[in-house]
Amino acid sequence: MFNSAFILYTLGSVLNKIAYLLLLPIITALVTNGDGLAEFSQSFVIILFFSFLLTWKKPINMALRVKDMLLMTTLIWVVVGLFSALPFIFIKHISLTDAYFETMSGLTTTGSSVLSNLNNTAPSLLMWRSTLQWIGGLGMIVMAVAILPFLNVGGMTLFRSESSDWSEKSTPHTKDIAKNIIRIYILLTVLSIVAFMLSGMSFFDAINHSFAALSTGGFSTRDAGLADYSNAAQWVCALFMFLGSLPFLLFLQAAQKRNFKIIAYNQQIVGFTLFIVVTGLFLTGYLYQQHIFNFNDSLRFSFFSLINILSTSGFTLVNFDTWTSATTIIFAFAFLIGGCSGSTAGGIKIFRFQIIFSLLKIQIQTLVHPNSVHLLQYNGKKVQNNTLFAIITFIFCYFISIFILSVLLAISGMDSLEALSSAATAIGNVGPGLGPSVGPSGNFANIPEIAKWLMSIGMLLGRLEITTMLVLLFPRYWKM
Repeated sequence: MFNSAFILYTLGSVLNKIAYLLLLPIITALVTNGDGLAEFSQSFVIILFFSFLLTWKKPINMALRVKDMLLMTTLIWVVVGLFSALPFIFIKHISLTDAYFETMSGLTTTGSSVLSNLNNTAPSLLMWRSTLQWIGGLGMIVMAVAILPFLNVGGMTLFRSESSDWSEKSTPHTKDIAKNIIRIYILLTVLSIVAFMLSGMSFFDAINHSFAALSTGGFSTRDAGLADYSNAAQWVCALFMFLGSLPFLLFLQAAQKRNFKIIAYNQQIVGFTLFIVVTGLFLTGYLYQQHIFNFNDSLRFSFFSLINILSTSGFTLVNFDTWTSATTIIFAFAFLIGGCSGSTAGGIKIFRFQIIFSLLKIQIQTLVHPNSVHLLQYNGKKVQNNTLFAIITFIFCYFISIFILSVLLAISGMDSLEALSSAATAIGNVGPGLGPSVGPSGNFANIPEIAKWLMSIGMLLGRLEITTMLVLLFPRYWKM
């Protein structure tokens, strides 16, 4: 049996916070042209009403089992996505399918969109899109620190700390760590707003792009995306996408211990940074040598596009899939890698590739020296067999999920390339796909309706690290 009372109470508590987040677009409507004020006020009342229905009576039993946590984690994202879609329906008068797709893309920080004519869209709705990404990125960080390591989802026990212990004794400590991470997230948000304003953006655009960059979401306030802003703004965006791709728990530990070597010598951060630097310089030289751009543009477009894809942000700047076949292949591979664990980024995550490559190195050494003994370590700690098994299982499920979703998208009527890239971008929470319709210069407005629902499921599947949702499909789980 589930602890249904506490799960419903938690859902109501989360909806209560979502309702008050609607005050941001309401204030935006009040200080701009007033568009969306009535619709957001209506959404506020509806969400607050359902929140009250679910929380008016506090449950007696507050204990949660693993079974409850798995169901609750998925339900929170599904239910929040449903209620958060209301403003899109009320203001844009779009279908539930399109509204839910846009909302789920925002909450999962995917950045895929069905909306167009953003230049003439109500500022309040643009603020709501960005807010969804901001809160979705924060939710992913907290989940990666406190929940996924405890459940050993995808080998996340590597990053398990006292903050992941859900016993009554350590729950206050867990809350303290979550609060401190939120403070760091807010501080970086403020810094990014200031940096965007110094680069020439208006206050409104700076807030929206700050929310989208740090959360690695990718929503913009303009149809042309970052192409409508200065080169300095594009570099600022790249910087905060990069910071959003790093483990926030390490930011906290470095600040508390006043020792930033924790960040500089972390194996995951070093590997991620080196990959960006080496690949970015290669792309710069290649684009310049091919006379596609001058050197400055080659440098800027290469690093922005690479960080944009690795951080799974999905901002629009240049149509990189039209450069050359070689660059398209590089970016297609970058789709899969993603950022660091404990960040706002999606993808497979760099630490899993590092561990698999270390395992391959040990296997080769064992073949050369059969009697040698090797210890698989990561960041100076031994990698346990159950963690390694979880990582291999995750990667297998990741590619199987992309294969199944791409087949289903193709059956729904999508072109084969666009179906495959759309599946990869949904599972990886990347944003744009490849092809004329869903590529960096297009959107997902014209794909079949069933494809939008399939991609919404794919986005959530990827955001919850695959197995968190897959376990719900097994009958044995419901009999636990």
